[in-house]
Amino acid sequence: MKNLSLVVFLLASFSVFSAENDVQLENMWIRSGPPNAKVLAGYGEIRNSGSVAVTIASISSSDFEKIELHESMIHNGMVMMHEVEDKTIKAGSSITLESNSYHLMLKKPGKKLKAGDKVNLVFKFTNGSFVETRVEIKMQDQPATGHGHNHH
Repeated sequence: MKNLSLVVFLLASFSVFSAENDVQLENMWIRSGPPNAKVLAGYGEIRNSGSVAVTIASISSSDFEKIELHESMIHNGMVMMHEVEDKTIKAGSSITLESNSYHLMLKKPGKKLKAGDKVNLVFKFTNGSFVETRVEIKMQDQPATGHGHNHH
């Protein structure tokens, strides 16, 4: 029975480890706002290079009270935005976080953030895995450069 428990533990550990390494956060950045901004927007790419789909359960940071994934779309000539819960990223595909599409809404920063500051973001997935990355605050017209992705 002891060996069975060890095998189950090792298999469970491998599946979480495997899923974590299959998700990459690339070119992540947060648009700076006015000094007293209550909401900032985040952009980049979430890539699933694995062989199974992953679903985002939550996104968090000690620097923000709440982070939500939103989608903007044009409906009857008007840009509409809504929160997206449990976004699934198919195996071998990615989603791009950009203006007028999917993007992060980072609400109620715990301190004033300016261009050049960096914050940690944690993406948790429904399979129990997570990916953490450090993201820079950038000026609105400053494009992201490099990959800047981390895995856990």
